[in-house]
Amino acid sequence: MFIVPGDNCYYDCANWREGYQYWSDAFFGLDDTWDPNFNVRRQPSGPEKFAITWHRVLFIGIHTLWSRTIKDQKHWNILENQNINWTKTQLKNFAHTGKVDAVVILSHSYTRKELYTKYWEFLSDEAEDLGLPFLFLQGDAHRFR
Repeated sequence: MFIVPGDNCYYDCANWREGYQYWSDAFFGLDDTWDPNFNVRRQPSGPEKFAITWHRVLFIGIHTLWSRTIKDQKHWNILENQNINWTKTQLKNFAHTGKVDAVVILSHSYTRKELYTKYWEFLSDEAEDLGLPFLFLQGDAHRFR
């Protein structure tokens, strides 16, 4: 089981930093409690982000937020840059080397282009260059569309 954090998990809390610590304490390393048949990779600067390959599909978990009010622009910018670097590294190691046939990106929050401009520009360019199928899944809408 893999869990990606989002605004409902901690950022909507009155003290979002404390909320993130609670989330981290509860969910970091959850996948260490079972023995998967694949290698789980984590981003050192953001261990909530993960990547696995399964049946020639690259799954990348990123950390996104959605909020009407950005409480800390520096934190928001760090997350976006970490997401770009993490996705770029995984694509370089697996998609650009022909080790996968498709890419699935998992995210909690609705990643509107105006909130994540750099990420979407990067991802659009990568998807076009690679010519692989990409699927971006997010669960923040709280309903199936």
